[in-house]
Amino acid sequence: MEKINVPKKWPDISTICDNKTKDNVIRKNYANQLTGKLLIVPSYEFDGLSFTSKADTILSIVIEKGDLDIISHKEKEIIFNIRQTFKVPSWLTEGAEIYVKLRYKPQEKKDIYIESEHFESRWSCIE
Repeated sequence: MEKINVPKKWPDISTICDNKTKDNVIRKNYANQLTGKLLIVPSYEFDGLSFTSKADTILSIVIEKGDLDIISHKEKEIIFNIRQTFKVPSWLTEGAEIYVKLRYKPQEKKDIYIESEHFESRWSCIE
């Protein structure tokens, strides 16, 4: 196993909301806003999101960068859409409480991923 040194300053999510209602919810095929600190990490590339069920932490899914339309990615904000083609797992139902993490990979190592601390949110299927 290879040890990866995570930077001392690592992303910290402070809010997640959809751009219309400003509720703490993530919607598919809809503009979502994630705010926080240090969302751009030197020597690391943003690679997607990880959702884990709050009710059963064994249930998890990764939404890779290719399944996201990144509208804006700044130091304190990421605005994104989850593409319509993303296949939603059966456990990710309307109102499901989830833990959301940001995924990064070191620019020099493409097969290693590092995640931020989780932030509690909900999933919504309503468009």
